[in-house]
Amino acid sequence: MRDYVTGEHFQILQCARCGFGLTDPVPLSMDRYYPPRYRRFNALAAFVLRRLYLRRVDGWHARLPKAGVALELGTGTGWMLRALRDRGWIAVGSERTVGAAVAARDAAGAPMFVG
Repeated sequence: MRDYVTGEHFQILQCARCGFGLTDPVPLSMDRYYPPRYRRFNALAAFVLRRLYLRRVDGWHARLPKAGVALELGTGTGWMLRALRDRGWIAVGSERTVGAAVAARDAAGAPMFVG
């Protein structure tokens, strides 16, 4: 496979027992994968993506017996985390930088971790 942001080539290895997957080689740093304008959208793209996130959360909510606890790794805009919280989930997010975590926290109204 080829990463569309960096142009680097990698493969995905998958555990035969549990299905867990990871990239090979594992990047030494994630900085190249998150340019400064990462997760900034125009109004139309934001509208479409928000609707897709809401549909995904509604699908999970319909299939699961009750709301639970969710950890979103890479919260981005906070839209998915907000949708989970609005449906009764205890939801916490994480982001790579303090600035991104603050923006997601403000959008989602949820606790955030940095790292």
